[in-house]
Amino acid sequence: MRRVSEVDQVSSNVREKFAVMFYIHGGEFTHGASNLFPAHLLSAWGEVVVVTFNYRLGALGFLSTADEYSPGNYGMLDQAMALRWVYENVHYFNGDRQRITVFGPGAGAASAGLLAVSPKTAHMVHQLIGESGSALAEWAAIYDEYRVQNTSRIFGDKIGCISDSSYKLLNCLNKGRSAIEIGNVEFKPDVGTFPWAPFVETNVTFPGNDWYEEWHQEDWRFLPDFPERLFRRREFRQGLSVLTGANRDEAAFFVYGNRSLAPDFVVTQRMLDDKIHEWVKQYNYTLNPDGVYDAIRYMYTYWPDPHNRTWIREMYIDFLSDALYKAPVDSMVKLMVELGVTTYQYVLNTTVEALKAPLWREVPHDLEYYFLTGAPFMDPEFFAEDIRIGRQIWTEGDRNMSQLFMETFSNFAKYGRPTPRQIFDLVNWQPALAGDLRYLSINNTFNSTIFSNYRQTELSFWSQYLPTVVGHLVPTYRPSTEFWWEPREPLQIAFWSVTSLAFLLLVIVGICCCLWQGAKKKTDQFYEESFMEDHFEVRENSHFAAKPSKPPSVASLSGGAAAAEPARADARSVARDIQMDRRRRSDSGRQVTGSVQQEACREPLVREPPPRVPSSQAQSVTELEPLRGSQATRLDPRRSGGVAVLPAAGGERVQPQRQPRPKEAFAPVPHAKSIPNMVEYEERPPTRIRPKSTEALDRDDESTSSRPGTPKVPHFQFVEPYDVVQLPNDYQYNSNPNLAAPDRTTP
Repeated sequence: MRRVSEVDQVSSNVREKFAVMFYIHGGEFTHGASNLFPAHLLSAWGEVVVVTFNYRLGALGFLSTADEYSPGNYGMLDQAMALRWVYENVHYFNGDRQRITVFGPGAGAASAGLLAVSPKTAHMVHQLIGESGSALAEWAAIYDEYRVQNTSRIFGDKIGCISDSSYKLLNCLNKGRSAIEIGNVEFKPDVGTFPWAPFVETNVTFPGNDWYEEWHQEDWRFLPDFPERLFRRREFRQGLSVLTGANRDEAAFFVYGNRSLAPDFVVTQRMLDDKIHEWVKQYNYTLNPDGVYDAIRYMYTYWPDPHNRTWIREMYIDFLSDALYKAPVDSMVKLMVELGVTTYQYVLNTTVEALKAPLWREVPHDLEYYFLTGAPFMDPEFFAEDIRIGRQIWTEGDRNMSQLFMETFSNFAKYGRPTPRQIFDLVNWQPALAGDLRYLSINNTFNSTIFSNYRQTELSFWSQYLPTVVGHLVPTYRPSTEFWWEPREPLQIAFWSVTSLAFLLLVIVGICCCLWQGAKKKTDQFYEESFMEDHFEVRENSHFAAKPSKPPSVASLSGGAAAAEPARADARSVARDIQMDRRRRSDSGRQVTGSVQQEACREPLVREPPPRVPSSQAQSVTELEPLRGSQATRLDPRRSGGVAVLPAAGGERVQPQRQPRPKEAFAPVPHAKSIPNMVEYEERPPTRIRPKSTEALDRDDESTSSRPGTPKVPHFQFVEPYDVVQLPNDYQYNSNPNLAAPDRTTP
């Protein structure tokens, strides 16, 4: 953009250049448009150049994450660029860039004050008009970085961009949402009354010089410090003049805008108390909430008749009007007077008679809009349909009041004084002085007079007293754990629900782990021995004495697997205990075995067995097959000691050599009482050990080894084969391992 030098000239028949009025529309930085302010009549009546423009609003203009990804203040940068363009090009419209007056209502008034002290635009602003707004209001400039970050996070949740970082939020908005979607989101912030506002860039990192073409870090900076500090440091242009004021019923739109109160718009004492409580939560959370509530409740109670609903509604409107608009305007006036800046103040007490509004909302926020635009003199087609008023409805008082506003405002832009001469020969507007805060009470054109010190008790309550009660009025980000133990909010209910579910799942997992551990222990306790009803079976196979046999299948257990009792722990020790007891009673067993063998020798059909391989060298039944004769043996393994003798050639009998018994094979074992689950075995000993032949044992072993899925149960390795004996009927089991066994002598 080309800069215009001072020597640029425009040919014109006009003797001098016109003063410039730079209008900034209001709307709490969320709504509004320049074409809603038709300035035709103001420009013609006041002989000034009026400029209106648009700037970005809402999240598009003020979303900030307080870092380089979104520093914020885009709407204010738009205003600064528009003002710069006017400053450099207004002379083409015969405007005087040395007399630029910035004005607007509400957010426009706050923006005008910020432009007056911003390093980018301070030298361009000659005069300032603030209508029902001030740069010192808490909603005009936010300094708390956590507050703007919280507002941006809530906005992201509303639009569906839930994220935990600034980069992710901005990436979602840029790539996943359109400008219309972003601009149409409306929500109530956690902190403050209005969601969006300019941000004080005291602790903000800006994008680097290489992020955007032709943009440097300093180009992003608009508001480097608090507005009050900038004013006190006199960052504004020398010779600045200020005109500001407020309306009587500023916050009436909070009542008539609430359709739930229609049609009577009655405000009860309970509603007022709730609104005060809500205000305290919005602006102060931990410092002194009860003290703030009591103070506000006392100040805005009509004590002559505290239960009068008419006065309760009036007090509610005064409460919000003073807090949001009148107190900031009063602070601005006092600051300017303190700094020696010429300041004019007004209070609008009259209404637009054509609106025929009820008394309690006769003078709402931005009512002067009708007067400044010259609406009583203009065609209704210039205005929006919802605010359009027919020509025949306007009254003479409305036209006079419109003339008063257009003349005073244009005079202030041209001369720095609203009334260089009296208007209607009655009004003479005087500036405010230290100790005498004069203001023009605009009642009507025939009854507008100068008063002093407007509502100082109520307005000083907000600017002086209340900050001392709470420590600091401007809020910070509400802690996420505030009242976390009271499950009344959706987030709190979700927290407790998730916590309860997690605890229940933890209990279920613990129970399942215990059950699995128990089942695993039972599975590991399967051994070759099993206790079933009154029988206990010990399988001994002399062919496999040199190595452990394969585990049997469940189906091979005698008595059926379904009816079997659970396997006992430490079955190896139990078997050794039984073998020791059998050795102690071997005398009777040898006698029975000897008699059976003598009978077998007298059998005529029995041949002498061939030389047999010792059982310690036989690895399987198949290795013994070549050694078997053609004739089957008639020895009964039950009567021959449980060892089948193969026929030998030449009628020679080969007696099996007894192998030495290792000393460690049958070490003393603990008492049966010390073995788990052995009480039943001791109380009910087995009545008989069922003998099996060698062939049966081999078949069991082959069937067991070939059965798929057989549990891997360790078998006992006996070095010496033992005789299977028939127990006498008077057999008594001795479980004491310390009992000395009788001498084993060969019969």
